[in-house]
Amino acid sequence: MDSTQQSLLDFFRRIALRDTVQIESIRKHVGFTLKDNQWLFRLSALHHYLQQLSPPGYVVIDYPSFRKLLYGIPINENIRPLGAEIIIADNQGRVDYSTYALVWKVPYRCCTENLRWRGI
Repeated sequence: MDSTQQSLLDFFRRIALRDTVQIESIRKHVGFTLKDNQWLFRLSALHHYLQQLSPPGYVVIDYPSFRKLLYGIPINENIRPLGAEIIIADNQGRVDYSTYALVWKVPYRCCTENLRWRGI
């Protein structure tokens, strides 16, 4: 796994863990909707956000390369143990028009207790 792939996985893990700095950052981004148990986004908005954010290890790439990269890494396999999962919230028949959601499956306090128990 290269540094860009790892950086994307780390980004989604931080969101799954409800990192307060990361959550505040996505809350302020125009292209996202944040609800109690889910974060709604389109891939184009996520790409735009990450281009601006440029997390450590993340290489600025064009949108088609970004989509390919996203579908090539095991995001759900990495965030399910943390109590989260990415789903298609509104399927428009094309990935560019569909809305995705990172859904937190457990309440926040339970998630925190589970992470302590798992040593994360």
